[in-house]
Amino acid sequence: MIDYYQVLGLTPAASAEDIKKAYRDLALNFHPDKNPTDQNAHTHFQLISEAYTILSNPKTRSEFDQERESAKAAEQVATTVESLPQAKKKKKSTPAKRKSISLPTWFGFSNRGQRRQPTRRQHRSKARRRQQSWWNLSSPPRPVELPPEPTEGEDLHREIEITIQDIAKGVRKTVPIEYEDVCHHCVGSGSQHRAEPRRCNRCDGLGMVQNLQGDYEVKEPCPSCLGKGMLIDHLCRQCFGKGAIEQKRQIAINIQPGVQDSTILKIANHGKSGLHGGENGDLYLTIRQAVDERFSRQGDDLTCEIDLDFIDAVLGAKVQIDTLDDTLDLMVPPGVQPGQILPVPRHGLPKSNGEVGRGDLFVKVRVLLPDEVTHRQRKLLVQFYDSPNMPIKTE
Repeated sequence: MIDYYQVLGLTPAASAEDIKKAYRDLALNFHPDKNPTDQNAHTHFQLISEAYTILSNPKTRSEFDQERESAKAAEQVATTVESLPQAKKKKKSTPAKRKSISLPTWFGFSNRGQRRQPTRRQHRSKARRRQQSWWNLSSPPRPVELPPEPTEGEDLHREIEITIQDIAKGVRKTVPIEYEDVCHHCVGSGSQHRAEPRRCNRCDGLGMVQNLQGDYEVKEPCPSCLGKGMLIDHLCRQCFGKGAIEQKRQIAINIQPGVQDSTILKIANHGKSGLHGGENGDLYLTIRQAVDERFSRQGDDLTCEIDLDFIDAVLGAKVQIDTLDDTLDLMVPPGVQPGQILPVPRHGLPKSNGEVGRGDLFVKVRVLLPDEVTHRQRKLLVQFYDSPNMPIKTE
């Protein structure tokens, strides 16, 4: 059992102020930053911090005092039992002749059963063991630390918006990527020396404290640990305790012609960084097609609309329409109906399923009717619909 009073150089009767003062002095002397050449400075500093954490909290100090008294009482009982006189053995009338036992020399015995005298080297080794520091004598043996297992980085998911013109011709896009990556300086711990956070003494690790407001008890986040329940003594100088660093990158990708909306592109090893030799995550980009005022898309085909005067709809006309690449003349047949669709082959988008060629363009006709007509126009229209075979009088 580690005697935390002995760690801080105090007695069990020490006050809270004595404990705080002793901790400050020892922490200042054994701080790893002030002892860069001492490989054990970090271990010493952790033990001092652990002792202060236990003894500065009245609850944990009381529990430690009870365990300490129990261990001390058990040690006294064991010492008393060992000091009791052994019972006298009865002598045999005819003692048997014993054979000499040959003990190994590495137990410190000679072949005659007598203990060997220690050599000068053994004297020096024993003296060095006596000169060991008090923290090595009281601390349990340090377990063997295995290397951490490789951890694969997390994947990133982003969206990229492109126009129909980009889809028709293909495009190379540069995508800005902003994300929080694991801090490699502290490996995500937020601590300067990669130490584990310690429990907050103010909230006892719960992250919440109770305050009296009038006749009511109100639970609030602990102001010391900000509701986390744990504290970091020395913040990482790179991420300042967050455990992550904001990263900004530019990713250039080639988008093939005819790509479909909601297509997901995978860019390997461009996600968050892996830890301890683990592979980086992947970046997944989802293609989003921007809304276009002229065309709507159905697979590889496009649809647009044109407006026709009712006279052109009745008599037929040649109109000019816009396509993705240029303009062309479209022949509207006579008697075209409102909402009728006229196909224009091979003027859609490139095939996206690996086939050669393009989709079609479909033109939807909208017939515009006049808001007002003159008396003469009305008369002519009536004559036209009443007597389709009668010549129209223009006078």
